Amino acid sequence: MTAEIDTGTEMRSRLLAAGFGDELLSTIYAIVLMERKNRDLLYGLLVELHNSSHLDIIGTFLHLRNSAESGRDYFLLRRAFEKAMPYLHGSVERMMQCIMHLTKEAGNDLSSGTLLPLLTDWLAADEDRQNEAFSLLEARIDQYGSLMPQIVQSGCRSDPEKYINYCIRLLQVDDIELRRKAMFSVGRIPFSEAPGFAKVCALAIATSIKLNDDRLRGIALKTLFHICQSNRSVMNDTIGAIEFLLENPEEHTLHAAAELFAWELKDIPEGLLATLLQELQNTPILNSGTWDFIDQGVCKLIEAGQRDVALCFIESLSGSVPDLDVFQTFASTRQAILADKDITSRIVTRWLLAGGNGLKNFVARLVLRHSTKTLVCAHKAEFEPDNPVHVVFLARKAIGYFFLDEASSATTFILSLMNLTSSHEALEALTQLLEDPLLLNYPADVEALLKKPLIQLTPETQECINRALSNSEKYYEALRNVGNLPELFAPKSEQELHMKNMAAKTQQAMKAGEAKSVLLSMVSKSVILHGNKAAFTITDLNGQPHRSEIAMQSHGHSMTVPRMSILTPYDLDLMLRIFRVERIKQ
Repeated sequence: MTAEIDTGTEMRSRLLAAGFGDELLSTIYAIVLMERKNRDLLYGLLVELHNSSHLDIIGTFLHLRNSAESGRDYFLLRRAFEKAMPYLHGSVERMMQCIMHLTKEAGNDLSSGTLLPLLTDWLAADEDRQNEAFSLLEARIDQYGSLMPQIVQSGCRSDPEKYINYCIRLLQVDDIELRRKAMFSVGRIPFSEAPGFAKVCALAIATSIKLNDDRLRGIALKTLFHICQSNRSVMNDTIGAIEFLLENPEEHTLHAAAELFAWELKDIPEGLLATLLQELQNTPILNSGTWDFIDQGVCKLIEAGQRDVALCFIESLSGSVPDLDVFQTFASTRQAILADKDITSRIVTRWLLAGGNGLKNFVARLVLRHSTKTLVCAHKAEFEPDNPVHVVFLARKAIGYFFLDEASSATTFILSLMNLTSSHEALEALTQLLEDPLLLNYPADVEALLKKPLIQLTPETQECINRALSNSEKYYEALRNVGNLPELFAPKSEQELHMKNMAAKTQQAMKAGEAKSVLLSMVSKSVILHGNKAAFTITDLNGQPHRSEIAMQSHGHSMTVPRMSILTPYDLDLMLRIFRVERIKQ
């Protein structure tokens, strides 16, 4: 207790000695840094000394600048004002000026607006403050218009009719900027505390949105939805206005719609959600912030169990926005899909059955970016398991798209098809596909996977696997017995041409990968002509240098090349192309 008293006395003396302006700011900042455990004591002293007129805290922070040259952390120092502000007494106008100044100085930082809710509470604490702030707003709206939401929100706690009618009047003026501020202010009114005014405001907004101003329409969209959330009884009265705003939306309206989709999904009616998703497809490709919100919304659709809605939306995007890279844009959606095995199976099966159309390369990249531990199985709800045409078509598609990059994905998918079908004809065809091209091109990898599959197998599937493995072993045994016949190998010139082509493509892929490497963006790259150690000098505490060495470690990767890509590359390529482009008659 004595130490705390001494600390408080010392703080008081230092603050009083600093007086005003930049010197007081520096003193407060020094105390904040030095007295981390006693910051609450400092905040209390600031309030006490200001309210007793020994210091002018509001006037002092009016001079605070967010400048690196000052050597002070702007937000750490502003935090002291935030803690003291709710208890400060003084001029309403100066407090408003101080809040506007500190918010502007914060720039685009995410914490720039943390003072605004405090101003709302500060004004609401005293009715005289509310009246004075409202008078200032009416007299000098150009100067204090940015604080209209806080003034209206605080005033509605004591006299909602007065402040709501003020906003409604501004919704009819010719000045677009004033309309925007009034519209935004209505969106901050807690209608749960003033339910009788929800319908009045909704009707006022509906009559003021005829003007074709994109920013105003975007604000109106969020405001109307806020009114609906606060009072469900006006939903039917406002749904028409919301749908009107979504007709031929421009950038700001689309961004507002995307925000609602991302954060308010659970409150969006089914019919409105369909309209919202339809219009969001018109979002410009370069508006990455809007697409981020759309991504979050689709992710929440999946988490909420609305998988079909999410898949149909992604599929329609691939057709309506052909230049959009769906895989890169929907990062959160990718993770949600991979976390849900059911939807992963459904989206892969649906895409393959559509002949690889609709979702562009979204599914292929989704599967290939992950290890074989991510099971890629067929989903029985997306096709007819007992229809041999469907079954074989899906198997050939899986080989066509997954063969070169991840043969294990194609193998697991075919095994899942075997588990689902009861057609003898389909099982025979799938067994042949396991033999050729899978076991024929990747004998070691596919054989290991068939002997230790990643999914549970039915007895019929296991019998087919045993037959495929037996036939594969007989094939390779026959090859070994024949010996090395020149006729079994492709011409040397063709092999060299193919290897050069593959080497060129690999080099291009390496360069493209290095250009996007996070590691290489942080470190420099050096070429060492000889040696396998790195030498450097360490200076000990006595200033003596010591030479030290670290042995370099090797780093590399390997890849499996299909056997037929060397023996008959063009035949293999033709087969895979046929598998990818063939279509099924529905």
